[in-house]
Amino acid sequence: MKKAKICQLDNCCMELEGKQKKFCCRQHSDRYRYLKNKEVILKRQREYYKNNKDKLKEKQKERIREWYKNNREKHLKRQKEYNKKKWMERKLNGNQD
Repeated sequence: MKKAKICQLDNCCMELEGKQKKFCCRQHSDRYRYLKNKEVILKRQREYYKNNKDKLKEKQKERIREWYKNNREKHLKRQKEYNKKKWMERKLNGNQD
């Protein structure tokens, strides 16, 4: 784990017996605790994703299906406007030739 460099003092954090740490300031100890917790959380997230990859992909597909179902009219309207715009461009380009 990376050591937080917040204090300007040399050897701010000294390792005692085993994994115990002694900090000269509150700010440094809070930063160390944050980094340690962040590391643990990221490890858990990676494990969860690795074990449930297929399930998560299926959930994402389901959310996309739901979105299309809920926004069908809006999506179709946007698509219709786009097609109309492209048709007008082709018509104008065809008349110029």
